Amino acid sequence: MLEHLEWFMKRNCILLVDLDDHFEQFNVAQRGKLKQQDYAILRFSHGVITSNSWLAKEFFGYNPIVFTLDNCIGKSQRSNVILNHRPSKGEKIKILIANQNRHKEHLSLIPSLKNWLEEEDNIHLEIINDQALKSALPSKRITHHPLLTYLQYRNLLKTCQIALSPLEKGKKNRCKTVVKWQECTEEGVVLVAGPELYRVTLNNNVGCWVDNTEDIVTKARRIYTNETERINILKNAQQHIHNYGWECTAQSRWHRWLLEKIWQKQDKLNWLVSKRVKMLKGMGLNCKGKLSLKK
Repeated sequence: MLEHLEWFMKRNCILLVDLDDHFEQFNVAQRGKLKQQDYAILRFSHGVITSNSWLAKEFFGYNPIVFTLDNCIGKSQRSNVILNHRPSKGEKIKILIANQNRHKEHLSLIPSLKNWLEEEDNIHLEIINDQALKSALPSKRITHHPLLTYLQYRNLLKTCQIALSPLEKGKKNRCKTVVKWQECTEEGVVLVAGPELYRVTLNNNVGCWVDNTEDIVTKARRIYTNETERINILKNAQQHIHNYGWECTAQSRWHRWLLEKIWQKQDKLNWLVSKRVKMLKGMGLNCKGKLSLKK
């Protein structure tokens, strides 16, 4: 990684690492490689960009230059997401489960989902990737999708009315962002989520937040029968995104301003990173190569 930093610096560039997940979210092989490299991707860069203040605190231990930038969301291509939230005549209410690496949380939903499907004929589940959910639920009541591209995911999302996102409490989940809620809001989908992250990050009237994962389906069943409540939640959610400047048009101006300010501090950042490399070498860390500030 040190040679990469040198390559960028010799070409009058600044190396910023953009990372939005806690290391515990990575698989075993990825975590092992990061540890073997002593988290060089963070240590040997000018700075780190993330979108969660708790995650930023985790990264401070590897790099003192950390910038927190909110995620933003592009406008939906649909002219009226509130109107399009309503299913067409004769269509069932679609419930989306699109979370990745949530095996434990998804297993806790299975009994409640089975009961819901048995008791209600007017719902259909859209499931992305999770094979355990696919195997446990009646095949005629679900559509199973492989991992999708982002565009495919957004196209599927816009056909649904409710999305479920169980997120058990813990540090790795606290370090996530509310981007799934932003995506749902822009596509006219009500998110039922928690208990981690959402209740402490967002207002109570912009989604359905739960105190434990077992309440996810119960909460979804309550709003499933109340279209007026769902529409009100979506209106509040869209206003929330606008009020906090989470639209891409607003965030892009802020991002550009920040990057210009960072560029103006290039000499200072070069000095700080070279000083950090020398310190790490003095601690006996594996820092191959010799850092030179010559261009």
